[in-house]
Amino acid sequence: MFKELEVRLFKAADFDLTLLAAQLTELKALASRALTPVTVQELEQVDTAGNVCNLFLQLDGEIVVGWCMITISVFEDRGHLGPIAVKKEGGHTGYGSSLMQFALDYVKENHPELRRVDLSNRPDHDLESWYRKFGFIPRTEVEGDPTTVYRLSLR
Repeated sequence: MFKELEVRLFKAADFDLTLLAAQLTELKALASRALTPVTVQELEQVDTAGNVCNLFLQLDGEIVVGWCMITISVFEDRGHLGPIAVKKEGGHTGYGSSLMQFALDYVKENHPELRRVDLSNRPDHDLESWYRKFGFIPRTEVEGDPTTVYRLSLR
């Protein structure tokens, strides 16, 4: 059984950006091969990017336990989801599902022009059945690249 956490759209004024950058750097290590830290400057850019990029945070009080970023490409009528990462305090918590659903609902409500949302998955993150739960289907893999791309059609 998991407790319901607050999931919300990021606004820089609502957070201590130095603390948030440190918390997101820790989460980024769970989801990405890029081991560079998240910086305050990057968070400020996300906040001012308008409809280009939205960051969703899952909070337990002041502690960020999950994050998801969606990048909107209005020229291609698509969004890209990721990275998405959730701290696991043992077992399946359900936190990731509520975070994913929040992000997808946000995209559908605020970007009805989009035709699809894509995400990618590293092979060591065996999440295909979880992605399928939300309607994502795997696409062809690029030869030599172990990353799988998943697509959710919105219309």
